[in-house]
Amino acid sequence: MDEKAAKKLDALDAKIVSLFEQRMVIVKKAAAGMTKRELRREARQIGETAAEKATGYACNICTIAYTEELLKLMLCASCKYQIRLLRRKAEPCKC
Repeated sequence: MDEKAAKKLDALDAKIVSLFEQRMVIVKKAAAGMTKRELRREARQIGETAAEKATGYACNICTIAYTEELLKLMLCASCKYQIRLLRRKAEPCKC
């Protein structure tokens, strides 16, 4: 790969990471008032719909399948993060 393409990919990766970090801040806010049961129900209801909606943003038919897989991974990561936050909330402070 030439250096110019590598630099462009590095810049895009940095933007993706930044956007994902912003997404996780919002996920944390969403988890603040949820219980584990609500989170599981929401994950079932929203998961497929969100993936379908977001793949609509893909302009190239060849990238839709990859986009769908990427979004499913992001939703899974968000769900795991919320579960981890809920576990911490349920545990008493140990200081």
